[in-house]
Amino acid sequence: MCTEAESRGDNINGDTMLSKVVGSDYNNNEERIEMRTSNGGTDESASNNGLLAFIHGLLYHFHNLFIALLPNLSLSEVKEELQSITKISFPIIMTSLMIYSRSVISMLFLGRQGKVELAGGSLALGFANITANSVLKGLTMGMDPICCQAYGAKRYSLLSQTFFRATCLLLVVAMPIAILWLNMGPILQLLGQDPQVTKVAQVYMVFSIPELLAQAHLNPLRTFLRTQGLTTPITVVASCAAVLHLPVNYFLAIHLNLGVKGIALATGLNSINMILGLLMYLLFSKKPLKPWEGASFLSTFHGWKPLLSLALPSCVSVCLEWWWYEIMLFLCGLLRNPQATVATMGILIQTLGFLYVFPFSLSIALTTRIGHSLGAGEPTKARSTAIIGFSIALTFGVMAFIFLMFGYVRFAIGLKQFHVGYYLELHALT
Repeated sequence: MCTEAESRGDNINGDTMLSKVVGSDYNNNEERIEMRTSNGGTDESASNNGLLAFIHGLLYHFHNLFIALLPNLSLSEVKEELQSITKISFPIIMTSLMIYSRSVISMLFLGRQGKVELAGGSLALGFANITANSVLKGLTMGMDPICCQAYGAKRYSLLSQTFFRATCLLLVVAMPIAILWLNMGPILQLLGQDPQVTKVAQVYMVFSIPELLAQAHLNPLRTFLRTQGLTTPITVVASCAAVLHLPVNYFLAIHLNLGVKGIALATGLNSINMILGLLMYLLFSKKPLKPWEGASFLSTFHGWKPLLSLALPSCVSVCLEWWWYEIMLFLCGLLRNPQATVATMGILIQTLGFLYVFPFSLSIALTTRIGHSLGAGEPTKARSTAIIGFSIALTFGVMAFIFLMFGYVRFAIGLKQFHVGYYLELHALT
C-alpha cells in the first residue's frame, strides 16, 4: 500500500505531478509517454506488493485459527467431511442454477414484449417475492431441523408427518396470498406506481396463481428429499424442467400470442413439471422414504408446535433478508422514468440472485449434515461439521475479497493513468 506522502504526491488532482508535466518539454512526446508509463508501473507495483503482504498476513491468521478450532481432527477426517458436504451441496448448486435460469428466461421473454411489459413483469416478480416466495421459503425452512434430525435418529414416521404438516401449512397460507394477488392493482396504484406498469403487473400476478399453489407443494417435497441426502434426483428433475421451460415460453408467449399471460403460465408449468418428476421418483425408486408411509390423516392435525416454533422465526428472517431488495424495486417506481428504472432494477435483482446460489447451497448442505449427526446422537461430529463449513464459507469469502481488491486496484490505477494522459494531452494542446 502507498504511504500518505506517496498518495499526496501521486494525486492527479494535486499540483506535484502536474507541475512536473507543465515544466517539461511539450514537444517531446516520447519522453512524456515513457515518464507516464514508468510512474504507472511503479504505482501498480507498490500497490500490488502492499496488497500481497496484507493477503499473506490474513491467510496466516486464518490458518492459525483453523488449526486452533480443529485440534482433534485428522486430515483424513477433514477430507471425508469435505467430500460429504460437496456431495450434498454440488447438486443443490446445480438445482438452484436451473431454477435461476427460469427467471432469466422469463425476463428475456418479458423484454421481448416491450419496455412496459418488462417493467410490469419485474414489478410483479418483486411483489410475488415479498408476499409469497419469501413467506413460503421461510416457512419451509422450519422443516429442515426436524426432518434432518428425525432421519438421523431413524424416526421416519416423524419425517413423513412433518412433510404433510408443512404442505398443509403452506396451502393455508397460499389462499389469502392468492386473494391478495387478485386485487394487487389498487395496492400498487396506492403505492404510487405507474398505471401502465401496474396494469401489466396485475395480469402477470393473476396468471401466476398456479405457480403459487405449485410452490406450496414443491417446497416441502424438495425439503423432504433433501433432508434424506437425496439431492441428485432433484437436480435431474430441475434440469429437465429447465430444458422444457424455453420451448414452453415460446409456445405460449409467441406462438399462441399470449404475451405476459403465457410467460406467467409457463413459470407455473415449470413448477408443476418438477412436482410430477419428483412424484415419479418417489413412486418408482426404492431409495427414498415414501411420505405416505408412517403418516396418517389424523396425525396431521396434532403435533404442530415444534414445526411452528421453527417455521415462524425462519419466515421472519427470510422475509427481512429478501424485502430489502424488493422495497428498492418499488422505490424505483416512484422515480421520474419508472418504466426504465423498474425494468433495470428487476434485471439487477435477478443478477444478484445468482450470487446467493453458492452460500445458500453450502448452508443447506451443512444443515443436512449437522441435523443427521445430532439425530444420531453425535454432537461432536456435528460441531466438527459446523466448524469445517464455517471455514469453507470464510475461505470463499476471502477469495472473493481478494478478487475484488485486485480488480479495484487495477481499475483505480487504470483510471489514474487515463486522467494523467488526459491532462498531458490537454496541456500539449494549450
